[in-house]
Amino acid sequence: MALVAVAAAVVSDDTSSSFWRRHALLTSLTASVIVVMLSVAVINEILERRARQRWRVLAQYVMFELVVHRGSYTYVIYCGHALTPAQVASW
Repeated sequence: MALVAVAAAVVSDDTSSSFWRRHALLTSLTASVIVVMLSVAVINEILERRARQRWRVLAQYVMFELVVHRGSYTYVIYCGHALTPAQVASW
């Protein structure tokens, strides 16, 4: 979205530069809005990457715990019958 606004501003500046010269306040406000949009987009991307990294670490920890403790609290469903950990161990 922010890149589209920048592209639109560049095209608009090339096609009607006299409009932007006559309306200095509108030009300043438009430039400020574009800068804010770009800043928000970059900060949002950084925060999303950090969140993905946190979830990745949590998923690795959970998988490790499942592998380490799988026999102590897991039940295996086999052909509609729940097997106890002792029955699983006897396989």
